[in-house]
Amino acid sequence: MAKKGYKNRAKEVAEKVVKAFESGDVSEPMAHMFLSIKKDLPMNSWSWNNRFMVFMANCSDARGYKQWLEADRKVVKGQKAATYILYPRFRKDKETGSDGKEKEVKKIYGFGATAVFDVKQTEGEPLPYQVEEEEFFGSLPLVDVAKKWNMNLTTFDARTFGAAGYFSAGSKEIGMAVANENTFLHELIHAADKKVGNLTENGQNIVSETVAELGATVLARMIGRNDIADEGGAFQYIKKYAEANKKDVYKTCRMVIDRVSEAIQEIMNTAEMA
Repeated sequence: MAKKGYKNRAKEVAEKVVKAFESGDVSEPMAHMFLSIKKDLPMNSWSWNNRFMVFMANCSDARGYKQWLEADRKVVKGQKAATYILYPRFRKDKETGSDGKEKEVKKIYGFGATAVFDVKQTEGEPLPYQVEEEEFFGSLPLVDVAKKWNMNLTTFDARTFGAAGYFSAGSKEIGMAVANENTFLHELIHAADKKVGNLTENGQNIVSETVAELGATVLARMIGRNDIADEGGAFQYIKKYAEANKKDVYKTCRMVIDRVSEAIQEIMNTAEMA
């Protein structure tokens, strides 16, 4: 198929999907299976304040310089700290116990700051969860497109963000909490939407989320994966946003068809070159 045909083809499929929404001819939503990839990370035991700091720095696995060496990895030369976390400073002191005897105790007398680096800033032996992630992402459709765009692919615990997946334009990252191919396509559409310059909304916006969810279903059909084209799930997802914003779900879908088509064209053109 000629490259210029992808946009028109995507538009045709999108129209069919929206008509299915309108007629009610959609299947039941697919169930999401949460990922079981284990990440026993040092930062999981840090204080809430320190965990907030690494979250704000878009870190998925932050550690100090020595901690990375202990994991048989090293910080790439020239990398600056992803962020700084606080650690308590202790000193030995003496105090008298209830029995009248003097004993030595450790007391906090202040806090220091130490640099931490994200796993993306390191190199060396692969971590156990990285091996599992590589196997998981390697099985997803069009994952080579994300790699061609130098996207960082990672997994996370859904309880952390309360979402099935996310796309971060700032860190060029796609995160997955569920073993669901349609969810990956949803985030890939977000990435393409940003790449072509159409994604300007912030946060969970009805327009951008409609683009991503409708786009994922259309894209799945275009690559011959009708088994993962979750029309029922897409309709329920978009309907939730439409109702929350007092918008008509069908009009919202039709409003973004051209934008969906442009994102899909960007993905398919890249897929030909990947």
